[in-house]
Amino acid sequence: MRSQLAENKAEILAVLDPSPPPLIVVCADCRYFNPDEINPADGIGSCAAGRDGLHYPRMKRDCDGFQISRVALDQLASELSTDPDAFAAAVWADGIYTHPL
Repeated sequence: MRSQLAENKAEILAVLDPSPPPLIVVCADCRYFNPDEINPADGIGSCAAGRDGLHYPRMKRDCDGFQISRVALDQLASELSTDPDAFAAAVWADGIYTHPL
């Protein structure tokens, strides 16, 4: 039995602790997003974190460098009818937001 477990360790661990799904976000909600100067609402912006690709404000994408902006955090708190400062502190404490507000 032990040898079978050892042989199949990788497969067993993959079932018990699967990889997290990709983080699907929009650039406009990221603290690193720089909107287009001519058309901030819809134009191609840039990424201060140096991520490649097109950075349309509302285009969904998988990004491991995403850091939620304070504006997006406040909007989410509003949608949840929660105090923005308390919500931001809780999110930061849980490691969802990795930079001090």
